[in-house]
Amino acid sequence: MTAKKILIVDIVARDRDKQRLITALKRRGFMLVMHTSNGDQAVDMMRDFKPELLIVHVSVTGKREGLEILHWVNGNHRPISPIKIIVISDDDIEDVRSATEHVGVEEFHPKPLDLKEVLKTVERLLTA
Repeated sequence: MTAKKILIVDIVARDRDKQRLITALKRRGFMLVMHTSNGDQAVDMMRDFKPELLIVHVSVTGKREGLEILHWVNGNHRPISPIKIIVISDDDIEDVRSATEHVGVEEFHPKPLDLKEVLKTVERLLTA
């Protein structure tokens, strides 16, 4: 498998789920895994790194950086470079679906993450 570029944006700087996910992705051969907890840095990384997959934490009740990143991707990045999007959230998934329905999210996963399910989704999206 060709190394696919994955960017993980999680507004929680120290998150056990994020660390477990990064480790698991690297073990599966996804060597180009970048991550940040900063929205502005995420936009810069999108421009420079050009990931095939974005895994982004979205909160509809707290910090809204994840939603802002998704709107930026949809309006600025997608027309130039196609990207798949997985949303993870602590919030009610139906609320998150509603808030992100117009930005082309492929999959949603609640926190705490079911690592096996997220890995299945990543592999399905990047091998399609």
